[in-house]
Amino acid sequence: MDDESRRIREEVKKQFPTMTPSQKLEYIWMYYKWAIALIIAAVVLAFAIRDWVENAKMHQILGIMAINTDPGYSDTTEEDIKKMIGSEDKYEAVSVYRNVVADPETGKIDYQSQMTFITMLSAAEIDVLLLPEITVDKLGDGVTFQNLEQLLPGDFEVGEGVSFDGPFMVLSKGNPVYDEFGFYYEPVYVGLLEGSRHVETAMDYLKILAGAA
Repeated sequence: MDDESRRIREEVKKQFPTMTPSQKLEYIWMYYKWAIALIIAAVVLAFAIRDWVENAKMHQILGIMAINTDPGYSDTTEEDIKKMIGSEDKYEAVSVYRNVVADPETGKIDYQSQMTFITMLSAAEIDVLLLPEITVDKLGDGVTFQNLEQLLPGDFEVGEGVSFDGPFMVLSKGNPVYDEFGFYYEPVYVGLLEGSRHVETAMDYLKILAGAA
């Protein structure tokens, strides 16, 4: 800043107390806009860093994929399921995926959904799969499941309308899962994928489904 500019600034500064509110704002913006911009940038950066740190602490404890649900009809949120399995840690997350669709007549997963399904399966994002019976045989030999009947305790009493078919648990109409996810078909097959990263929490959830009347 040259001497003339400095002199003008000092004169304007002396007049500051007598300025109108709009003149004061104009003066502040003219001479301090870069300082204000830096302060705003610093605040934004601080919040961004805080959010990044918080997100870095988050970790998934259960991934559920429900095929063919009514997206506008669901009584259960991911937070509800988290509470069901007894998690109170704010950094633990339950993820529910409802974006995979299968043809109700053939059971085949449509092309776009197939890409999503394969990607998430490869990334081990899914632990529990809920799907129509007709889709079970269309998954392919590469998709295998753990035997739920064998994983449940020997003295576990299953609820009414709960049965088993191979490795799957089968839920008939009346099980709360229908309202929780908005299933419009019956029965719902439930499988625990081989390679699940969260078997313990998955079984906590599946015991709730199996014991529900």
